[in-house]
Amino acid sequence: MMNVESIDLLTVTYVKNKILSAAKIGMNSTKIAVPTKYANAVKNMLEKLGYGVSVSAGATNDTQTFLVAYTYPQLSSEECKTSGGIGIITAENAHDIATKNFEIGSMVNGIVLKIINQAKKGINDSENIVKEKFTDVYFVLDEAVLEYLKSYQIYVYLTDDGSTVIFKPSKDR
Repeated sequence: MMNVESIDLLTVTYVKNKILSAAKIGMNSTKIAVPTKYANAVKNMLEKLGYGVSVSAGATNDTQTFLVAYTYPQLSSEECKTSGGIGIITAENAHDIATKNFEIGSMVNGIVLKIINQAKKGINDSENIVKEKFTDVYFVLDEAVLEYLKSYQIYVYLTDDGSTVIFKPSKDR
């Protein structure tokens, strides 16, 4: 069993949930901010589970931000089992989940790219809108997707009649 005595269980649970949520929406990586005092232990734990871990922008005095990638797992699940297990899926398993949900990731990233491209063309935020039929996108609108979109400062609204979903950048950018 992996020694995680030096990592707060809330931090371990947060890391586990971030990875699983990202994989479920077809993403092969996620950014994770952990308390600085646990940063080295979290990095070591994730590397033992086959994840590629690199320091990312967004650190504060209290937190360290990592980009955790599982596009190309560093270890197989069998190799990771000898490192222990604490409820966090291995990089290989996360990669498999993300691959199965590729269509969801493609749809969400397509919306993000439409908004980014429209902004590059000079369309202001109040007019930079992507509209989709509710029946076409309802299956991807879970908490993980909404949080992912929020990280790009894109907010999601439903029309009064519920037939259309509107994706719109925040005016606070």
